Amino acid sequence: MLQVLGSVTANPVKDSLPKELAIVVHDLSSALPTHMMAIYSPETVGGAKKRKVTLFPAHSLILASHCAKLPPFSSSHALPNEEGSPQEITIPIAPLCLPSPETYPYLSSYLYIKRTDLLLESLLPDDLPRELAKEGAQLLPFAAKLAGKFTAQLLLQHTMIVHGLWRNVCALGVFDDNLWNAMDLAWEVLLTAIAIGTGNPQAMVGNLPAESQAESSLS
Repeated sequence: MLQVLGSVTANPVKDSLPKELAIVVHDLSSALPTHMMAIYSPETVGGAKKRKVTLFPAHSLILASHCAKLPPFSSSHALPNEEGSPQEITIPIAPLCLPSPETYPYLSSYLYIKRTDLLLESLLPDDLPRELAKEGAQLLPFAAKLAGKFTAQLLLQHTMIVHGLWRNVCALGVFDDNLWNAMDLAWEVLLTAIAIGTGNPQAMVGNLPAESQAESSLS
């Protein structure tokens, strides 16, 4: 299904956001998308009058089954797959305000394929040792390797990605133990690496906090 989403093309939206959007699906190997998610931030950037909105095709069943705080989806009339390719359909647009729009693709990909190994690959700047991913051992040597290989600025950028993903997970109410464990592991590794690289042990803190009501930014 994720492969199908990657094959979607659509004309860019200008001015106001329409209620529906015509898209072309080039890969018909699985179910067609049911909605186009319009992801935006609760705040404008740089004093801009309009919020930046990014469109992502999605299957409502996947998101609704994992996100307890997701608003209800409007009805979709996407047609079933037909012979041949590509296929043009019109699907409703579902506006969604998230605290970290830029990290929505990380969460979406995970919810579709449930691969924590691939999620960790995207959250960390280097390949995670297999034994660390399985048992949580060898964290300190791996963090030291990252500290010696990458700048503190780059490590901080990855830390902010993990934090943004966590904020979205809290806002959407995603209760998936494997996802939370992966975020905690990436968070601990990155902060330990920053602490080693900067010689600042205070940068080392515990795991990400549990879901917080303050992080809910859905509208």
